[in-house]
Amino acid sequence: MRRTLTLAAGLTLLASAAAAGLTYRQAEVTCPLDGTTFSYRAMGSGTSFGQRLDLKRIGPIDSTPPLPVCPKDHFIVFDEQLSPDELKTLKALVAGADYKARVKAGPSYAVLAHLFETLKKPADTIAFAHLRASWQVEGDAEAVEAQHRAALTHYTAFLEGEMDLEQRFNVGLIAGELERRLGRFDAATARFEALAALPYADAEPFRGIIALQRALIEQKDREPHAIPRPE
Repeated sequence: MRRTLTLAAGLTLLASAAAAGLTYRQAEVTCPLDGTTFSYRAMGSGTSFGQRLDLKRIGPIDSTPPLPVCPKDHFIVFDEQLSPDELKTLKALVAGADYKARVKAGPSYAVLAHLFETLKKPADTIAFAHLRASWQVEGDAEAVEAQHRAALTHYTAFLEGEMDLEQRFNVGLIAGELERRLGRFDAATARFEALAALPYADAEPFRGIIALQRALIEQKDREPHAIPRPE
């Protein structure tokens, strides 16, 4: 399971999207906790012709591809090669009532975020899982907001660490989007004002993104929107 996509990385993916419709295939995975080999429905191919400000791709593509779930203990397989310490921790976790309740309640990417939190994965990795979980529950405003709050909490924690200026800029764009979607307009305004002062802000599509975000904040708009295409 890859770490979180920054906006720049997501845009790179758009440029290389295959010219094919959305397809799925059967894939085989071995559960690292109990050794069970099973098949699951994996995404095969898809086409993206745009992207939203929250990184969700637009088009016949699955931005939350199915995750392999072990049939016996419902562990989500994000890595088939785990360390002995990770195996011990995760076996204890999935045996508990709390994990079973989380699996039942869903969404699956929120359960994945919980696994990452338990293993103390990097904050941006946890945040991106919550962000993808928000896409899974669209149509349920309360559930979306819960995932946005969780994602923002972890992105904020990530931004408190050390990183280069480009990464800070990209993650800041996502954090600002989440603040706007949560209705935290003052925080979003301050964030995009700070981002606009950085050198990356003059290049497209970032100039258009910041301009759009400022307009949406002015309108108190909390809805998802597509990244504007440079003219």
